[in-house]
Amino acid sequence: MSGDTRNAALHIHAMDAISDTWLVQAGQDQETRKATLSAATYDAKSRTVDAVLSQGASVPRWGYIENLEISEQAIDLGRAKSLGVKLLDSHNQSSIDAVLGSITNCRIENGALIGTINFADTDAGRNAEGMVSRGELTGISIGYRVTQWKISKPSGDDPEIRTATGWELLEASLVSVPADPQAAVRSFSNHSQKSMEPNAMTHIISQTEDTTTTRFSSEQAIDFVSSAAPFGQNTRKKAEELVRKNSAGKVSIEAARQALMKFAGEEQNAATSGFRGSAGAVLTEPTYDNPSFLAQAMSDALYARMSGSEPAPEACEFMGLSVPQMAGEIISRRGHRDIHRMSATNIIAVAWEPDASRSHYPAGNHAVGTLPALLESSGNRFLQEKFAAFESPIKQVGRRQSAADFREITGIDLSGIGTLDELPENSEIKFGYFKSRKETYRVKTYAKRFGLSRQAIINDDLGAFADSMIALAKAGAEREALLMADLLNANPPMADSNPVFSTEHANLDASAGAPDIDRLSAARLALRSQTDQDGTPVNVQPRFILSGAKHETTIEKLVATTLHPEQVSSANPFAGRLVPLVDPRLDSDPWYVFGDPQMSTSLEYAYLNDEFAPKIEIKEAWDHLGTGYRAYHDFGCAFIDWRGAFKNPGV
Repeated sequence: MSGDTRNAALHIHAMDAISDTWLVQAGQDQETRKATLSAATYDAKSRTVDAVLSQGASVPRWGYIENLEISEQAIDLGRAKSLGVKLLDSHNQSSIDAVLGSITNCRIENGALIGTINFADTDAGRNAEGMVSRGELTGISIGYRVTQWKISKPSGDDPEIRTATGWELLEASLVSVPADPQAAVRSFSNHSQKSMEPNAMTHIISQTEDTTTTRFSSEQAIDFVSSAAPFGQNTRKKAEELVRKNSAGKVSIEAARQALMKFAGEEQNAATSGFRGSAGAVLTEPTYDNPSFLAQAMSDALYARMSGSEPAPEACEFMGLSVPQMAGEIISRRGHRDIHRMSATNIIAVAWEPDASRSHYPAGNHAVGTLPALLESSGNRFLQEKFAAFESPIKQVGRRQSAADFREITGIDLSGIGTLDELPENSEIKFGYFKSRKETYRVKTYAKRFGLSRQAIINDDLGAFADSMIALAKAGAEREALLMADLLNANPPMADSNPVFSTEHANLDASAGAPDIDRLSAARLALRSQTDQDGTPVNVQPRFILSGAKHETTIEKLVATTLHPEQVSSANPFAGRLVPLVDPRLDSDPWYVFGDPQMSTSLEYAYLNDEFAPKIEIKEAWDHLGTGYRAYHDFGCAFIDWRGAFKNPGV
């Protein structure tokens, strides 16, 4: 069900028996309606009845009081006036049999939102009409979504008051018993909203727009779209859309990356976490009565709090809740009552376990509606973001791959393919052969266990949790960096028994020295002169210059020097053409020149199933009060060719 449910009185009066024929009552303009409702609004001929949909009364929520503003300015009735909104049976959206009619002629009278119910010409619609006409059914609830809030923080310990000053009517339902406010549900559109600040006295949350204009380079755009491919076609299309928006200046690089990460997660969640109702239909509506949607909204809120970023619109509802309060929200939607009588410890204990009483949860999917899943989801997203910030620049000279398992990673030896042969008329095409490359490597697992104390959870110490994610991100990135730096420092032998950088491979400068124009020219010539097994030029174009910290200043000056065309002898042909990369884990003296890894790959690295960052898993600890969680990272790297890299031993 989309939106929060509210109860309102249904104003009817039993009249004559329903006629065999009827006309649908036409909508009336607001000016033609009276200021008060008639007690006899049921019309047997038109099969309509007027109803009070909402009077905007205060409703207690978890940790705050909610009001609806009833005014022309606040309520978006565009959907209701153009198409009408559906009248449902108890907010059931999973079956067409639950549609009892429609709501038309929505208007405001005497501070109340009024609508005209038109009953459907179906068995269910006629049955509901009969119960209404006889006074047997009088309860009605509405579903709506909020687009703008006004928040007031009273003094003392009183809960804050949130008034919806912008909201849209989505549907209405006939209900047998007025809904419990704690069981209310809500839905959001994709409007962006600023994050809520619970301590602010009064402020308005309205739509915002990202105006940053940092652009992807062409290479970054290709990598960005390629990274989305393993997550499916929809995610790839989303990446292409974000690249176009970035190019138009509508979204920054960082915002695009966050949006893609969130979209990929939602796609995975939608593919595996459908919520099955009693009729067996999978509920995928973006509403809070869908456990997957609720879990995602709470996860987004925790992530926004940890990262300090703007929350997703659906997450704004939970930005002011502590972890114990979120746990209470989880179990309240399972049907638990008297939560205010439970201690924080008991609430967390109940929220820690799946709701075993609800068999319609997908089998084995404990990630829906549990506190561990909430912490895992938000923690992994925050961990991935921080991991990217700690990554070694060495990765830029390598090509990323995805491994399906822990077996040896092989590939095709592209050297030796040569050129396409001329095909004379009526001649047979000659066979060419691909060979498996001799260089192989494996993905290995790196892991560690940690703990989060019971006190930290009850005290809502998200800072401790976030700090641990930052530490894990740094530890995972450090492991990757050490493995790749060790490869370069060790200069291991290739399958031909020669070191990666050697005179036999024509990629080691015998004239050792600090980077300068002459030595860079020698490196470029060596790369351009590389050939494959049959002598075809590889023609590697230098793109990166990599070193330890010792040469950083020298390289920065070298690649930044301005060209002086009038002084040919002083011209710097490498100015702006090479990307400087520095990693202090590399030996201090040597420096390297690499080509584009997508065109001529020397260094390759891989993740298991393309999980490009460490992951955490959480469980309740037994040997101490609190939670235990483990972090693991599956990664491997190796040199697979020498032709795209050059080394100078330096001084």
